[in-house]
Amino acid sequence: MSLKTLLELLRQQGATRYLAKILAPNDNSKNQFYVGGSSEVFSILPPISIIPDQNQKGIPSFKASLDFSWVTSTGERLTAPDARLIYYPQYPEVRLSSLIQGCPLAPSELLKSRDPGRVLVLGVSSDKKIFGYLASAGDPVAKEVLSLERAPDDGVFITLSHDVKKEKPHELLFDELCRVSRKGWISGMRLARNKQLLPCRSTNCGGYTLEAELGISSNGYSEPDFLGWEVKSFSVPTIPSERSVVVTLMTPEPTGGYYTSHGPEAFIRKYGYPDRRGRLDRLNFGGIYRVGAKHETTRLTMNLDGSDKCGTILRSDGHIALTDEDDQIAASWSFKTMLEHWNRKHSKAAFVPNMMRLLDSGIREYQYGNHIRIGEGTDFQLLLRSFATGAVYYDPGLKIEAASSDNPRTKRRSQFRTTTSKLQTLYHSWREVDACAHGRSDS
Repeated sequence: MSLKTLLELLRQQGATRYLAKILAPNDNSKNQFYVGGSSEVFSILPPISIIPDQNQKGIPSFKASLDFSWVTSTGERLTAPDARLIYYPQYPEVRLSSLIQGCPLAPSELLKSRDPGRVLVLGVSSDKKIFGYLASAGDPVAKEVLSLERAPDDGVFITLSHDVKKEKPHELLFDELCRVSRKGWISGMRLARNKQLLPCRSTNCGGYTLEAELGISSNGYSEPDFLGWEVKSFSVPTIPSERSVVVTLMTPEPTGGYYTSHGPEAFIRKYGYPDRRGRLDRLNFGGIYRVGAKHETTRLTMNLDGSDKCGTILRSDGHIALTDEDDQIAASWSFKTMLEHWNRKHSKAAFVPNMMRLLDSGIREYQYGNHIRIGEGTDFQLLLRSFATGAVYYDPGLKIEAASSDNPRTKRRSQFRTTTSKLQTLYHSWREVDACAHGRSDS
């Protein structure tokens, strides 16, 4: 079976992304497979659940269950029910484990082998299913992968496509971003899940319009957008612009504290304040919250519990928390939840500047710059370090309208933000590129 045939077989199973790992002698069922040195692996092999753990020596880890199946050359699917990733943040490393347990027809002899030249090919679907094929050194699939002479994109996995000799995903992304940039002003729009283009006139249409141009539905899911890349757009007054502007990183709801035990409305009534612009019968909860600093109005302080000032995880059950002056937790976000959210979406990201103009008709139009910022190789501990230094902060927008009525209206928006000048602290690799210098788009 050729590599092209295998990739087509994986596509028929539902895979949309294809990876290969050339196995080292230590990659076997006894030692488990080394698949990375950070939690970034969770964005490459998406888990269906993550459980924090701590051994008797106090070493924290996160065990992530996978929906994993072996696929045979005939297309038969063999479920490995215990397959999982184990992330050890203190080392740091991630291991792929338990690929044989509960799967009697798994390629166990190859998995136990230390022979050089073995290749693990994986297909990953959009609904987090992972399909594996293990090729021996003499298998044509292994020979083809080895002949590519391509360095792994992230140090471990080689990204494959049906036409394995052609461009890498980042080259295709640059091509598309160059095309969009050269279009000039574009009417605001968004792409519905049924692939229908719809007009978009709200203030956040800069991102939706770019996504629509790239064929990305405005589904709001925390998943990579374009061939494994997250594409984020931020507003600037001019293009090009050196000005540092605010970027929203993610919007997870709290998972603990008074907020979850009593609900958002009770939280706002307890910790919020009357609207400062004089809008009647309205309560707000807003402001900027950085680790270690008490907010002047709400008197809440953001703390990191379970990691040190360098972002190293000391306890897997840690959290980011807002605490009041009585040391009660007003709201918190567990490391588990933040880990799931961060590495599901932000492993590889392109940040694209946009300008907006408002026409007399009320239509918003957007223009996109070709000088983009590229971040690759993130890790949850980099995010925690950025919290500790204040580079990332909490900037909520919660409110109750008609607060004293019988039908109060609660709106919630929990968001973590940074500025474009601080984005590089979140990635191992950071660069600014001209998409049109890399691409080949003429339109």
